[in-house]
Amino acid sequence: MPFSVVIVSPGGDNLPKVIGVWYTFRLDPAGISTPTSEDCVLSTLSRRAGIVGLLTTAAVAVAASPAIALPAFGTAPVSLPGVGGTGPGQQVVIQSVTVGHHTGFDRVVFTSRDGRPAVTVRYVSQVTRDASGQPVSLLGSAFLLVTLRNTAWTTSPSPQPTITPGFPALRQLKGAGEFEAVASYGIGQASKAGFRVFTLSGPDRVVIDLAAPAGAPAKGGGLAATGFPTLPVTALGLGLLLAGLGAYLLSRRLSS
Repeated sequence: MPFSVVIVSPGGDNLPKVIGVWYTFRLDPAGISTPTSEDCVLSTLSRRAGIVGLLTTAAVAVAASPAIALPAFGTAPVSLPGVGGTGPGQQVVIQSVTVGHHTGFDRVVFTSRDGRPAVTVRYVSQVTRDASGQPVSLLGSAFLLVTLRNTAWTTSPSPQPTITPGFPALRQLKGAGEFEAVASYGIGQASKAGFRVFTLSGPDRVVIDLAAPAGAPAKGGGLAATGFPTLPVTALGLGLLLAGLGAYLLSRRLSS
């Protein structure tokens, strides 16, 4: 009785997702026979494509798994050191500021190049603009001040957007100025439910998650792009697997 080995990985909705089919075996009274050239689903050519596809999809499954243990949400100030940088001041370039919504929290992502800035995040009663000291008005009832240090403020000024997504936790984000290699941002949070800060690499990112208020309904868009781009690479792996199967079927037809 023939059977196949199917490789699966957890999908985004926690349901198993098939990412590859390998050899077909035959089961006889003596047990499972070792696959031979006649038992394999793939011919020599298609097996090579299948191996590449299998390794690709397996790598995606590993890369898509959480690589770090996320810190707990809290209300105390958080400071993390920077890494890398260029020039005498070890400066980094802030490339983008993006936001996203996920069940239970909202996310702010600062993406940089040439390294990662040192960051401090803390609750304040009022966010003020650097260096004028003028107040920065924000939606929400709790306010976070984010400071990114060692930025390339003279050669590549950091983006200073105003983003009002209306997410359950993240009500508004505003740039609060950049002066003497320090970029400041204000975050308006729905309530003082807590936050967490961590970093990612490839590319370098500072990630701030805002805890949603208890009982807040899920709404908004997708999660900010902070992880491995699994969809295109998984599609490539599946395409190679299908190409291998097609080559096998074609070789069988030509030989018959």
